[in-house]
Amino acid sequence: GEEITKNALLLKGAVKKLTKKLSKGKISIRGEATLLIKDYQKYFPRTELGDGTVENANPRNCVAVIRRKKDNEKAKHVTFIAYDITFIGQESFFKTKEDVFLALKEAGFVIPFYATCKIEKAWDIFNDYQNGKRALAPYEIDGLVAEDNDLSAFRSQGESSGRPRAARAIKFISGAGKSKILDIIWQVGRTGNVTPVAKIKPVVVSGVTISSVTLANIAECLRLGVEKNSNVTVERANDVIPKIIGSEKGDGPFLIPSSVDGFPLSIKVKDEFFDLEDPIELSVKSLKE
Repeated sequence: GEEITKNALLLKGAVKKLTKKLSKGKISIRGEATLLIKDYQKYFPRTELGDGTVENANPRNCVAVIRRKKDNEKAKHVTFIAYDITFIGQESFFKTKEDVFLALKEAGFVIPFYATCKIEKAWDIFNDYQNGKRALAPYEIDGLVAEDNDLSAFRSQGESSGRPRAARAIKFISGAGKSKILDIIWQVGRTGNVTPVAKIKPVVVSGVTISSVTLANIAECLRLGVEKNSNVTVERANDVIPKIIGSEKGDGPFLIPSSVDGFPLSIKVKDEFFDLEDPIELSVKSLKE
C-alpha cells in the first residue's frame, strides 16, 4: 500500500517503454527490487555503530529502507529483476515460461538466471548452488524455484492457499550461529495468546545481527530443552526468520509468568499455547516473571 512510483522509476532495469509484443492490452510485470552485492559493497557498506547496532546490515534491509523514503536518489543503485508477466482482462499468448523470460529480456528487463530442463537436471543445478555456486551469484538468494514450463499445464494445476501447485521453492540449508540465552520475556497478543521470546547474546547469522528469537509456544520450549543461560544454536529460517534449532542444558527451567506489571493474571494452557483466560487490551507488550 505504499506509494513508491517515483523511487521505482529510478531503479536500474526499470524499462520506461515496452516492446510492441508487450503493448497489447493491459499487463502487469512482476519482479523484485534487488541490491546487487557489488552495489551493496560499494554504496552501502556494512557498518557497526558505537551503540552496538549495525547500519546496512544486509542488502535486503537496505532495499526496505530505500523504497520507503520518498524521492530517494539511492534507489538508482537498486536493480529491478523481472520474472513474470500477467495479462489483465485477457488470456496470455505465451505458451511457456521460457517465452516469458525471452520477452522480458527482449524488452530490456533484467531477468534472473533460469534453465529449462528435466526435474533430475534441476536437482543437479540446485546442488551446484548449494555446494558453492550460490556464493558466485550477483545477488543474495536463499533457494531456487522449480515450476512447470508449460503455462497451460501450470494453470490447470490450480492453486493451494493462494500459491500455485505447479511451482515449488527449494530452499538452501540455512546458516547458523552459536549464542546464549540472556532472558525470557512473554509477549501478549491481541487475542490473549502468550508467547515466550528469548533475548540472546547478539550473534551474526548470514550477515544479520540477531538478539531476539521467538520460541513460538511452550511445547517448542520443552522440545528444545531451553533453560536459563542455555547455550543455543540459532539459524535464520529461509535466511529470514530467526529460530533456535538446538539448546544445551542451562541453569534450570524458566518460570511461567503469573503477573504483568504487578497485576496478577489467570493463565490457562490451551493446547500447546498459553492463553489469557480473560483477554483484555494491554498497553504493555511483555509479561515479567
